[in-house]
Amino acid sequence: MNKEITLKINGTEKTFYSTEDGYFCLNEVWEDFDLKASQHPTEWLEEADYRPVELGQAYDLSEYDAGIWATKSFLLMYAGWVDIEFFMTVIKTFAELTRGEAEKASELASICS
Repeated sequence: MNKEITLKINGTEKTFYSTEDGYFCLNEVWEDFDLKASQHPTEWLEEADYRPVELGQAYDLSEYDAGIWATKSFLLMYAGWVDIEFFMTVIKTFAELTRGEAEKASELASICS
């Protein structure tokens, strides 16, 4: 079943859709947000030492010109890597949840629903 996620990166909000297996194209995120070359998904994977691929949470299909695909969790990791404000919102949301503040966490999480 296709999933949908809306991200807010660098002040811009966009919606993305997954494959039926639940993988999102990180290249599409990179292109749609007009990110820098240094923020390309291959740069993220290299910095992560290809661990997301080893864990089965991402697929690097770059050699076939098909991009890099990742699960929702790893899409959020990538988004946090390219935008510190996004990353801090994820951290704040988690902190609110651990304090039992579900309503505050829900408000914060609205940027990555």
